[in-house]
Amino acid sequence: MTNVPVVSYARISADIRRDEHGVQDQHRLNRETAERHGWTVVHEYTDNDKSAAKADVVRDDFEAMLRVLRAGELPDGTAVQGVVIVAEDRLARRPGDYERFVEAITYQDGRVFADARGTKDLYSEDTESMGLFGAVISKMEVRKMQRRMRRSHRTRAEQGLPVGGTRPFGWKPDRLTLDPEEAPLVRQAVLDLIAGRSFHSITNQWRREGAKTSLGNEWTTPSLKLNVQNPRICGWQEINGELVRDPAGNPVVGQWEPIVTPEQWMAVKNIFDARRGHYIHRDGRIGHILTPDFREPNYLLTGFLRCGRAKPDGSLCNTSLRVTHSKDCSSTSTSVQARPSAAAAELDGAATCRSLYLGSGTCQAGAGQTRRVHYSRRVAGSGRVREREDPPGGAARAVDGGQHHERAVLLDGSGA
Repeated sequence: MTNVPVVSYARISADIRRDEHGVQDQHRLNRETAERHGWTVVHEYTDNDKSAAKADVVRDDFEAMLRVLRAGELPDGTAVQGVVIVAEDRLARRPGDYERFVEAITYQDGRVFADARGTKDLYSEDTESMGLFGAVISKMEVRKMQRRMRRSHRTRAEQGLPVGGTRPFGWKPDRLTLDPEEAPLVRQAVLDLIAGRSFHSITNQWRREGAKTSLGNEWTTPSLKLNVQNPRICGWQEINGELVRDPAGNPVVGQWEPIVTPEQWMAVKNIFDARRGHYIHRDGRIGHILTPDFREPNYLLTGFLRCGRAKPDGSLCNTSLRVTHSKDCSSTSTSVQARPSAAAAELDGAATCRSLYLGSGTCQAGAGQTRRVHYSRRVAGSGRVREREDPPGGAARAVDGGQHHERAVLLDGSGA
């Protein structure tokens, strides 16, 4: 077969240099492979710096490729009849992902598939079985490697040696010697917290002074909390939330220079323990006790938006919107295109309105595919619940929820 339109897929688990050289090399090899077989690469899918072995990692371009393979065409209408990769471990390291890929590429007849070694007939049960077996072996090897790494980290921690990872803020690259500029910031932050200063205030001061994290990013309140909560600043180590202790039960003292004393770190830990289960104001004051089922939302309107689709009996569906991490949340019928950083939410059980982005954007709903957004919010500190259902055809509404001001995006046939 010649002049077959195919897509190229490339993935690398760790892009240390942050220059995408690994995935670009893979795409170059894929184009050479396609040219040898007389095929044409019409699109490239890239998952850079993303593991295929971890279940909690969403590979955006892999998921987008599966949707394109099932549809048989790109969003712009360009036909797609196959996939080219360098090796199958670039494609999948989990049996479930490999099975989903095979189902997508064989959804229509006449599809082609090749890696750097040659073509493979995925319509053949034998070829599919060998690929699935390879994914199982790959998964076992990854787990074996993870166990070795965990044992190595535990051994080094018990010896008081620093483990791997990014350079900890406050120390030089050797991870043993204090940084003369960063360590005083951490020490003063601990003292300020013990004296009653808020995390928000300290974070703002660090940002004004131009302090950066060890990765060169701006400081945020969550990143500051992680820094001062780490027992490393007092010379101890923690693994899976537990202090590393010697046979006598005492915390193992590391070989690096500490920034604060164990007593000072314990005082900060007590602050976190006292705050747990309470509402915390921006100035650090501890507020009312939260309900046992309270969950701090990670995304805008999480837990508030409900499906407004009417059931046959006239009642509302009222299904909670689920959050996904896919940047392309378009479906065959409806989508809301928003900023790449916006959170995506998937509408459970809806036949024509399956997903949306929470954020600014344009709805591309088909004619007659009206969807109402039903939302409810408990006003902080008052115990009152405000509920409202937008009428069909309405525009985006602003919701005043006590201490927050949020927007509910209404999907309708006019593209509100």
